[in-house]
Amino acid sequence: MKHAVRWVRQHRAIILFFLGTAAFYFLAALWLRLGTNVYDAAGRTGICDLFGMDDYFYLPNLFSGDTISRAGSVAKHPLYALLGQLVYGVLHFCFGSVSATNLYFAVVCLQIAVMLLSLFYLYRILCRIFCVSRPVRYLLLTIYCFSFATLIFTLLCETYIYASAFLLASFYHIYRKDWGLAVLFGVLCGGFTVTNLLMWGLMLLFLTRGDWRKKVLAALSAGGLLLLLITLSPVRDTFFKELWGTASSEAFVRHFGPLGLLRRAYYFIFGSATLYIDTALTTPYGNLPGTSISFLPSGSLLVTALIALWGSLQLWALRCWRDRRVWVPLLLLAYNLVLHILRGFGILEGNLFALHHLFAQLLLVAALFLPADDSAKVRRLKTGALAAFTVGMVVVNAVGLIQLVPFLHNVLR
Repeated sequence: MKHAVRWVRQHRAIILFFLGTAAFYFLAALWLRLGTNVYDAAGRTGICDLFGMDDYFYLPNLFSGDTISRAGSVAKHPLYALLGQLVYGVLHFCFGSVSATNLYFAVVCLQIAVMLLSLFYLYRILCRIFCVSRPVRYLLLTIYCFSFATLIFTLLCETYIYASAFLLASFYHIYRKDWGLAVLFGVLCGGFTVTNLLMWGLMLLFLTRGDWRKKVLAALSAGGLLLLLITLSPVRDTFFKELWGTASSEAFVRHFGPLGLLRRAYYFIFGSATLYIDTALTTPYGNLPGTSISFLPSGSLLVTALIALWGSLQLWALRCWRDRRVWVPLLLLAYNLVLHILRGFGILEGNLFALHHLFAQLLLVAALFLPADDSAKVRRLKTGALAAFTVGMVVVNAVGLIQLVPFLHNVLR
């Protein structure tokens, strides 16, 4: 008992941070459930197709021909489709008939728990791998918790928060050479978003030196287990049928010149991950029925300046480019840039995948504080710039969400 009390006293700051974050997200979800119609799915085609179609995976009888044809790509999210049916089955078993609105709220509560798991792994990475000071640690945790991508895709039903959690966990366990857990999270990375399996592979390949036999065994184990799970599950027929046709639309590079690509990369990669940017009432998935919101590659002068500051902090970290803790996150960020901007895995979807690379940006900024030979003045400058961005981000996102929720409320009437 004394040890437990001592442990709580030693870690009371982070415990309070976690409890405060959990309370904030739960109260926000409860307000969206009771005070708005955002979670009210009655009479709509899906549960809530505002940003995507991942919420269809929670509909009953998903694997019937009619329902599966309306769902998002099973080839992209095979294990997430199974999770959706498991959640629905558990709720139906425990409570009988479950309304779509209550089902949606339960799903969001699960996503809040997953977000807290990702926050836990980010905290461990900052403490044990990057060894940053306490002020920097809490600034980066605050940026992650209250970035626009984390807020919106935790409080709305999507796969992205799962991707963030599993990628952070993979980074931590691969760096520490916990091969069993690394394989587990590799299966989850690929099972919840297939394209993230390559990100897991890049971390496995480059994050540590040597151990090539263990790395090959881990890669074969993760790939084999994922394939086995898919083959034995009800998603197998749909998965293998869709496997080679998962691109959602044409590439950015076919529609925009170099300046257009740079603009979209600037706002989508570095902007929408952390900040609320301009929106439009258009679908990011083509001409599909339902109501959708798309983020535009533009923003106010303040937003544009904050994006520049955030990008500058990451560029500053490149002075330590020889350190694997720097160039591996940079490699993961470049992979996302190619996949979602140059390759254009869905021409209007570049902003939606922010949680696939936000963690890499956070780790790059954490690497900014790696050099031990910096003067006290330089460290204060770095911390001050990070604090300025954090405050600006919180203000921009608070104002943006205050504007967005009534907009959604009116759209969904």
